[in-house]
Amino acid sequence: GSPRHWGEDVPGMVPKLVGTGNGSPCGVAVYEGRLLPSAFSGALLEAEAGTRQINYFPLTRHGATYRTEYKILLSSDDPWFRPTDVAVAPDGSIFVADWYDAGVGGHAFADQNTGRIYRITPKGVKPRPVRPDFGTVAGLIEALKLPCVATQDAARRGLLAKGDASADALRAMIREGTPEEAGRALQGDIDIGLSRST
Repeated sequence: GSPRHWGEDVPGMVPKLVGTGNGSPCGVAVYEGRLLPSAFSGALLEAEAGTRQINYFPLTRHGATYRTEYKILLSSDDPWFRPTDVAVAPDGSIFVADWYDAGVGGHAFADQNTGRIYRITPKGVKPRPVRPDFGTVAGLIEALKLPCVATQDAARRGLLAKGDASADALRAMIREGTPEEAGRALQGDIDIGLSRST
């Protein structure tokens, strides 16, 4: 659609980053891992069931906003390949959920018994298992640094449960962590402050 149609020229509106055309966009995630090459760092990942591909969009600053370009991470000409979601694992690999069906949107729903999960890693790399320690403040801080959203949430909840005992570690992470880690720690520190005041 045009910028006028989507209101992109209206002050205060954030313009779209990139037009992807027709399709059936499904799950999205931001890649904050370190396993894949640096070109993926901070990129938006998108599962696209209609065109049968996983796209990634590396972000670059453009004035007060960002720009990106359309890139394909994984695609298939298998007519039943229907990626519906994408997630980042604690080790930085990427999981892709494949509905594996004849069509999208339910109109060609043909198989209720199959589906696949793919794991994307760099060629020749076998990631080591990551086993977060959710029992200690130090372990929870390390878990909060991992690129998996579910692990971050479990760590945030664990730190919140420990209350004041985790505040100093969170503040150290705000000062010393990457921008992404500092943002996660800041949210945890705010949550702890809010729980004390309620």
